[in-house]
Amino acid sequence: MPEIDLVTFQSINMAIATGISVFVVLYMVGKLLFTWPQLESRLDNIRTYYSLSEASFIKANLNNQFWQRRKKSEKKRVSYIKRALDSILKNPFLVEESMKTSFEQAGWHLKETQLIFLGSKLACFFIGLGIGYIVLLTRPALADSSFTVKWLVLILIAFTGWLVPDLYLRGVIKNRVETIEKQFPDALDLIIICLQAGLGLNRAIERVAKEMSLFGKEIAHELTITNIELEIMLDRRQALQNLYARVPSTIIRTFTTAVLQSIQQGTPTLQALDVLSKEIRDTRMQKAETKAAKLPSLMVIPLVLFVMPNLFIVLLGPAIVRLLNVT
Repeated sequence: MPEIDLVTFQSINMAIATGISVFVVLYMVGKLLFTWPQLESRLDNIRTYYSLSEASFIKANLNNQFWQRRKKSEKKRVSYIKRALDSILKNPFLVEESMKTSFEQAGWHLKETQLIFLGSKLACFFIGLGIGYIVLLTRPALADSSFTVKWLVLILIAFTGWLVPDLYLRGVIKNRVETIEKQFPDALDLIIICLQAGLGLNRAIERVAKEMSLFGKEIAHELTITNIELEIMLDRRQALQNLYARVPSTIIRTFTTAVLQSIQQGTPTLQALDVLSKEIRDTRMQKAETKAAKLPSLMVIPLVLFVMPNLFIVLLGPAIVRLLNVT
């Protein structure tokens, strides 16, 4: 096995050990924070059980100030941990506002999403360090290279691991947006039907969200949030803009623009959405026709690679065999 500098080996081990310890500490703190309500409910059940007991010494232990002091100290400790984690997660160098928006676009609405995402980035970073260390030991060309080249290779592989969760997040957002774009024309037709039946925009969106929850959970979830914001917020523009922020799609942007223009100009929303539905159908038909027009050119490649060689073998094979026999 190729030799490696002692300083390099010690620094790499120190970096790996430090990263593992930081990840373990963050995981334990997060686990304590988010499982504490369950532990607190169990303590309440235990106190209730002992309060119903007839043993006098148990009642005396429950009635003293020990439990109260312990509860106050635990609340202070948990609040301190929450404040510390909030200050970490609100740090603009760690979690930017765009990252929170990306979580919403991906459909990740849990409170632990930020902590899990940062933990996964750290884990991938240190996994990249380990892979880089193995590459340095197993590649003779890198093992015999200079100290600067080794560190550059190690940092490059570790930084690639750091970017892996970001690439995964982008893929989730892209797939979710494509799914919503496929489900939205059906939802828009249902909204138009509800508006034709005499329902308002809020009630129509609420009804369509319930119906779409059976076969389109993504669009149903977004419509439910939009309906709640339309009822709570005084400014409908902000609620519709939030919908486009959560689903960065051209179709959603066109929908929000059409609704906003109809509200501002006082025109019927039904008419604007009917025109939008026809445009979406025409656009989908044009895309299908474009794909169908590309099929002949795309079929040339498999025809040349798989069909033509077999055809030449069938047609020219017997003639070649006869020529070989003659010669």
